[in-house]
Amino acid sequence: MAQCRDLENHHHEKLLEISISTLEKIVEGDLGEDLPNDLRAGHFQKFNYVEASGTF
Repeated sequence: MAQCRDLENHHHEKLLEISISTLEKIVEGDLGEDLPNDLRAGHFQKFNYVEASGTF
């Protein structure tokens, strides 16, 4: 069971790293036209969800 928790924690950490990295690129404008506007909006919402889910 502990191994599953470790795997879940690792997955959450990686997801958070990717979310933060993508968010920084969006803010800096590094993604340009590679990321459609609706996907950008969805990413911000998902990032908020990821942040909230890390609190429990």
